[in-house]
Amino acid sequence: MRLQKWITLLLIITMTLTLLCSCKSTEDEEASAVVDEWVGVKDTDSQEEQESEKEETPQEDESEEIESEEETPEESDPEEETPKEDAPKEENPKEEEVGEEEIPEETDQPAVKKESSGTSITFIIQNLYHGGSSFGEKGDGTGNNLYNRTRRFKSMVETHDADVILTQEARRGWVAAFEDEALFANTYEMLYLYRSEDSQEATPLLYKKDKYTLLESGHFWLSETPNVSSPSYADDEGARISTWVHLQDKNTGAKFYAYSTHFGFAADGPIRSQAQYIDLFNNMKKNEYAFVGGDWNVAYRDADYHGMMEWDSIIDLRDMAMNLYEDGLCELGGMMYSGNAGYNDETNNMPHLASNGTQIDYLMMKPHPNVGLDYYGFDYNIYDYAADGVQKGNISDHFGVVVKLRIGTDADYSQYQVEHDYGNNPIYFNAPA
Repeated sequence: MRLQKWITLLLIITMTLTLLCSCKSTEDEEASAVVDEWVGVKDTDSQEEQESEKEETPQEDESEEIESEEETPEESDPEEETPKEDAPKEENPKEEEVGEEEIPEETDQPAVKKESSGTSITFIIQNLYHGGSSFGEKGDGTGNNLYNRTRRFKSMVETHDADVILTQEARRGWVAAFEDEALFANTYEMLYLYRSEDSQEATPLLYKKDKYTLLESGHFWLSETPNVSSPSYADDEGARISTWVHLQDKNTGAKFYAYSTHFGFAADGPIRSQAQYIDLFNNMKKNEYAFVGGDWNVAYRDADYHGMMEWDSIIDLRDMAMNLYEDGLCELGGMMYSGNAGYNDETNNMPHLASNGTQIDYLMMKPHPNVGLDYYGFDYNIYDYAADGVQKGNISDHFGVVVKLRIGTDADYSQYQVEHDYGNNPIYFNAPA
């Protein structure tokens, strides 16, 4: 009986342990299954996952590319929209000032290289001094009579081999000399018209007849009624006349206008006379070449000079020459003075030439980029004429202006056709050697 109890108790204990073990095993399997699902799936299904990743990778790349493409316009918009970038500059005036200072450096043209293209023209501008009422003698007893002076002028013209000669204060004696085959008429054709019937004073223009074909010519008065003989902006001045030609070079075909002029002294007279040429130039075709030379009766750089100059419409070739000189493109001759203060000196000594002396004779031109300038200066030489036994002496109470230039050049010289800033540099007021 007692044995049976122990066997029964043993069986109960065995069944209890078996039941407990069975439960634990079930829990372990369930836990293991949970862990496998959470951790072990990648190990057991790695191949499937790799294939899945391979399939998913391009989808991710495409997504990134799409996002990038969609974002590109948003990133490039600020670059394309200039106002968005410029707007902050308005708040920074220093940046604006720097920008304005840099503009000239970007737009400045380089110096033109020395060249010789184009059609050359040598001008002489000479006030002749009319010689008083006798027409032949100067009247001061120095021997500077018309006979001698006309022949000295011939020597000057031959020395420079002038193509076009623009003269002022020519009266009957000078006109006769220009018509004389032995002096000028064998080489030059002359055009002139007296200012009025009673003045018998003209502004003759001469040109080489073998070099040029005359296309047009004419005269007009420096007055409010330019088509008829009339006082020049003041009744007491008398009529002031301009002679002009339109010439064509026979070899190159190049065409240009040339004007010989003589301004008066009346208040505002030079300014109003200059305005006539400015109007002429402004009404010409853009590609036309035009030059005007003579006696302005206005001192270089004085108030009247500044009052009559409009650099966009008319260029003083003296200033252009000085600008070119700085880049080694033009030679300067005498630059100080055009009035011959020594004309009454029997010894013919040179006058005292003060810095920035009174220049009143000029050659000016209509602005044109293709005009090159090779020489500019006053001729202070004292000439003779050995063929007729004329000794050295003066031509006039003015020194002549000599200008050598070229039209129709390959180079663009417009950057030099501006008023020159010479400061106090004495080189621009050379005394003669």
